[in-house]
Amino acid sequence: MASLQPKIRYLRTPAVMLVLMGLVSALYATAGQAGGSGFVAVMTFAAFPPAQIRVTAFALNVIAASYSVWRFHRAQLLDWVLLRDVLTTSLPAAFLGGLVALNGKMYFILTASLLVLVSSLMLSGKPSRGDASVSRPQAWMAGAFTGLASGLTGVGGGVFFPPFLFCFPGFHRNAPQRCHRLSFLSIPQCP
Repeated sequence: MASLQPKIRYLRTPAVMLVLMGLVSALYATAGQAGGSGFVAVMTFAAFPPAQIRVTAFALNVIAASYSVWRFHRAQLLDWVLLRDVLTTSLPAAFLGGLVALNGKMYFILTASLLVLVSSLMLSGKPSRGDASVSRPQAWMAGAFTGLASGLTGVGGGVFFPPFLFCFPGFHRNAPQRCHRLSFLSIPQCP
């Protein structure tokens, strides 16, 4: 363990953290995402405590998502009705998830488990040629799950939102881009 200490100290210097967070932001922005999961990953490797990870990832994700909203709105690519339906349940669920204080080990187990779950949902999606619409109840369920997961882990909603929609019949991996356009901001996690 002593041999890791110099590497961790090096990672936690302001200049290195600034560069790493900037790279994460740039890479995620190329996919239209805010970068919450990338921020969590960088801070985890730098051995930040879970409480600091959640709050910092939240603040950075809000800034990045706000910029994305502005850009997507200017390009007239946002589905404001779907966004309203998703936010109806996601914001309260994110707030409630953010109130739960998890110890370090439980935090990392829960975060890893949820990321494995959404990865498996992504892999299980079936290709589709057409666009699939999302009903209001589906948007509410997806928002609630995404908000709670984001609030508990500090990982942004863009990681959880699209994979969860794959659970619904008729909604597949290659389907709607309009939901991807919401995933960057759909559920900001709460500290």
